Amino acid sequence: MHNSFPLFSDQSNLLYISETIIDKEFYSSMHSHPNLEVLFFIDGEGFIRSSEEKIKVSKHDIVIINAN
Repeated sequence: MHNSFPLFSDQSNLLYISETIIDKEFYSSMHSHPNLEVLFFIDGEGFIRSSEEKIKVSKHDIVIINAN
């Protein structure tokens, strides 16, 4: 489940904040965005794959993904 919460403010460069629950139904393909992405993991553990490596993540980890 993925919920996006748009931010409408001239004071912020944030586009949106989202919450994603990753379960057996979740699927994500390799992709990119034109903007920086920050991931904060509130529970669980798993892996994030980049084009070059597989990164282990767990509760309270923060991952910063550069644009593109």
